[in-house]
Amino acid sequence: MIKVQEVQEWSEGLTIVTRWRIDHVVGSAAGVEVLHADSSMPGPRTVLIAGQHGDEAAGPLWLLALGQQLVELLLKVRVGALTVVRCANPEGFAAGRRWIKPDRYMASVQLQRQRLAANPEETRDPRTLDNELRLIHDMNRRWAAADRGVVEMALWDKFISNATQVVDLHVADTPDPAEQATLRYAGSYCAHAHALAETIREQSGLAQAGWRTLWSRPVGSLLVVCEEAGIAAVGVELPGYCPVDVPAPEWAVELYGPPSHGEWQGVQQRKLLLPEQQRAMPKIWQWILSQHA
Repeated sequence: MIKVQEVQEWSEGLTIVTRWRIDHVVGSAAGVEVLHADSSMPGPRTVLIAGQHGDEAAGPLWLLALGQQLVELLLKVRVGALTVVRCANPEGFAAGRRWIKPDRYMASVQLQRQRLAANPEETRDPRTLDNELRLIHDMNRRWAAADRGVVEMALWDKFISNATQVVDLHVADTPDPAEQATLRYAGSYCAHAHALAETIREQSGLAQAGWRTLWSRPVGSLLVVCEEAGIAAVGVELPGYCPVDVPAPEWAVELYGPPSHGEWQGVQQRKLLLPEQQRAMPKIWQWILSQHA
């Protein structure tokens, strides 16, 4: 059972900013906060969502660091409406794990492996079964109508389904250089989602920073379901890795410790520290605000 309730409201001129909270009535330790600014004027209806994957902290932490300033900025919305979900998966975020309800996911994995050990006649590949469990507990694979959990359902019904454009923040979790600093779209080339990705890339200044657009269509993802609903949606993949010979800033190492490393096709890649992952956030945020000025 889910409860969507209005918690607080601010106003400036015609603009009304409302803080909503999506709560599980039973069994939830953390609610999902939604801030919604409505200008009462025609214009784009944008949803910015971060933190679907709890281990991709760069977007949520940057938005949470705005604190009360976020409300003040949303009160400056003059056209259309802007919705901000700073952390869509607070339980995964608090645990530093990708999954919704990470404890339940780990318990499911353990139980499945015990069943496999007790049933030697099982013919399905254990890796396939593990992958099925991962998809069930991955928020960004649960947006199809038949698969939505209660939080996804509440976000979709009240906010996303009414949007004209969606920006979904992630961090590249693989050392593959082709996955870093990309704006992803699920539709056809030159269709509305691709056009939105190119617009963000050019108008925000990300093109000059080497960002690219990339077609991506993971089954059940928010990008795909928005595309099917006729909503332009772009996935922002903040960079998670860089070439190993690019040094980390000394001040960041002092704050966060030495970076770890990954490998892609035999080539070492350095994992970016949090401030490095967040470098593009001011550009992305300013572009979003510019849509509602």
